[in-house]
Amino acid sequence: MFNSSNFEDIEQFEVREDLLTRRTSILVTARKKRQIEIKNIMKSFDFQDSQFDIDKEIKKPEEFCPFCPGYENPEEIERYRFPEDKTKPWIIRSVDNKFPSVRIPKNESEEKQVKIEDPFYFRKYPYGQHEIIVETNKHDQKPAQFSLQKVTRIVQTYINRYNELMKPEKIQYVVLFKNHGLNSGASKNHPHSQIMSLDFVPSDLKQKVEIFKNNPDILLEIIKKERDSPRFCYENDTFIVITPYASFYNYHLSIIPKTKKLSISELNQKEQEDLADILRKAWKCLAIMDAPWNLVFSNAPKNVENFHFMIEILPRTTFFAGFELLTGDGICTVSPEKAAAFYQQNFKWFGRQRTIITNQENKENKD
Repeated sequence: MFNSSNFEDIEQFEVREDLLTRRTSILVTARKKRQIEIKNIMKSFDFQDSQFDIDKEIKKPEEFCPFCPGYENPEEIERYRFPEDKTKPWIIRSVDNKFPSVRIPKNESEEKQVKIEDPFYFRKYPYGQHEIIVETNKHDQKPAQFSLQKVTRIVQTYINRYNELMKPEKIQYVVLFKNHGLNSGASKNHPHSQIMSLDFVPSDLKQKVEIFKNNPDILLEIIKKERDSPRFCYENDTFIVITPYASFYNYHLSIIPKTKKLSISELNQKEQEDLADILRKAWKCLAIMDAPWNLVFSNAPKNVENFHFMIEILPRTTFFAGFELLTGDGICTVSPEKAAAFYQQNFKWFGRQRTIITNQENKENKD
């Protein structure tokens, strides 16, 4: 008879592939410990209060926030920091994830331990590096409060870590994302993003690669079509922001470079600032909604030449139910056109607001 208790003390760490869908699943049993931290955080914050006050302070839970200055784990590996001078307080830093979904094996034998016992199924070691990018040394600061300079530095950190994680020959893809709010998957309130390298290309990215093979200019065509559509939200010199015609989420946002670029690493200084400008305005809009959200970057896999990188913001205003889980398709209750009207109005407002309160804002958000 099967007894699940036989597996309770076994740490399983492997990549598996589904025979029907060819989708991959990373099995990391050690990450169940992370759920305990989520429960502790829920006890310390009032998540029932849905009123978002952009200036409301959240009391720092010092006893379990390893992202705060003075509470860092001395054993963790710091991969990046700004400023680099360690005699000065850090403003942004990137460290190894305490509960990684992938990791570099300590030795060859560790990787070989994950072997195929049944040739019917595919299984391998989840090779890669998983980092946490701590975006601020202030626990109480929210993304909507970040200055343009702060967001630009975050974008530059993304690029630095992306380039470093892409270097190993074995790596095929780097996943870059930010979870904000408990229902988005964030386990801590302290603002942070995550970046992880993989030695395989995720399923959805494989599909996008095929689309760009058949039509390399598909996003340029979408830009041309949407610039004068009711789904247009905002644009600057480098990017256009729209709500997708077939949005998968309510208030779904797409941020698309106006010229083809393979990844975020191809952005120059001016383009980085333009991206920061858009992210900052979008985060302020999301603060008005008071909804959890995910920020995801679709960059080209290694050695792929036909691709057009883009960024999406996915507000989590509803939960996936049976239909979405079965079909992989979405049901939206807010039209993309209505969502665009909301973003368009507020992107303009935050643009005007910045010209009025720049000096005050820089003082309040001084790095």
